Amino acid sequence: MNPFLTVGWATGALPSWSLDPSTSGDTMLRGAGGFRPAFRSSGFDATVAQLGPAAGPSQQIDPAVLRAALFSSGIPRSIVLPSVAFTPGDTVRFDLPKAGIGTHMLVTVHGTVNRGATTGAPTLSPLGPWNLIRNVLLQDFSGIARVNASARLLRERQDAQLWARYPRAVFDALGITNPPTELQQAYSHLNTPLASVFDTYALPAASSTVNIGFQFEVPIALHRTTSIGALQATVPNGTASLYLYTQQLAGATLEFPYVDSTSGDLALFTGSSFTAACEYFYIDPPAGLPLPLGDLAVIHELAEVTDPTGLASGTTKIFYLDTGRTYQALYGLLVGNGAPDTVDVSRITFLVNQSTPTYDADLLSHLSVTRDAYGKDLVPGMFALNFAQRPWTPDQYGSLGMALLLGAGYNAAAPAYLRVLKESTYVSAGAAA
Repeated sequence: MNPFLTVGWATGALPSWSLDPSTSGDTMLRGAGGFRPAFRSSGFDATVAQLGPAAGPSQQIDPAVLRAALFSSGIPRSIVLPSVAFTPGDTVRFDLPKAGIGTHMLVTVHGTVNRGATTGAPTLSPLGPWNLIRNVLLQDFSGIARVNASARLLRERQDAQLWARYPRAVFDALGITNPPTELQQAYSHLNTPLASVFDTYALPAASSTVNIGFQFEVPIALHRTTSIGALQATVPNGTASLYLYTQQLAGATLEFPYVDSTSGDLALFTGSSFTAACEYFYIDPPAGLPLPLGDLAVIHELAEVTDPTGLASGTTKIFYLDTGRTYQALYGLLVGNGAPDTVDVSRITFLVNQSTPTYDADLLSHLSVTRDAYGKDLVPGMFALNFAQRPWTPDQYGSLGMALLLGAGYNAAAPAYLRVLKESTYVSAGAAA
């Protein structure tokens, strides 16, 4: 018999739901129809007949019941959109199909890099190859920007979410003492083989050609198995679009896939046969099933900000959060003297009202917390604060901010900046329009 971690419900009349660790993919839901991504019911499958069209919002059905019913009765589907050929520097657009309840998208990019004869010394960017796409913009049917971020930080969030979907409580319940090793075997299709197939990135020798390829997730819902923040795509008006803003292959800084300070060499990097592909994932609910409209009115936002100010060795850089949002996580990238920098951060703090720390750790302690939370280390320069257990809303306080104490070794020579991907939720009146 497989062990399960049961998640109890507040109301005794409602059933319990359990995580099923016996499968080799995402957390699965076991019901009469087989396995589907979601939770597992031990005695209850919400169906159209049980909830019924009459069980509408006016009867105030528990949102958790509606959410579970959607993933129990709905069918997970995906649509591969027509691929788009592009030249570095172009803008690529994908229009989302008006199908189901959208949860996320996967973007894959492949191409060929040609390098002419050169006497320079180009190098690979530590942010490559994802920085070929400098910005990713997802606008919904109401024109709301749900995602406005770089492909590099979206990929870093994706890598962290791989482990974050399996919290420490699940590891403990299953007796797993080494999550990175043991889960890497069970979920290997989401980890190492994925990198070897999609993340192709090399420095071409003079007068030669190499292939380049990478993928990243564009989240819509808060995570893949929830309707919170998902997109109700079956609307009569408007167009939801995903824009990929690409840039040139080579430049003088780490912002480009290939870095070369010799200006004459930059034009020798050219691209050919570049293609972007996008797969849209959604839940197809059966006719008549009441939808979790409260969840669908929530906007799950990923917004990126680059702040080059206030960076100097021996000082504290504070990044304050905007009001009007409930923050789920922060992903920061610190760059100094043109390179990602982790080791020259002495302390990381999350501050309430500018002076009260709710999280306060020196560098080694923070790296240990990160490894425990995500099951691995993040790439150089990356810092993550996850608020999933206790999201923060600045409106309830004077201010909220992430503070980095920069050590004596930090070099603020340009390019130097703190880039932060803010993951948050909020309710918009036009979200479901």
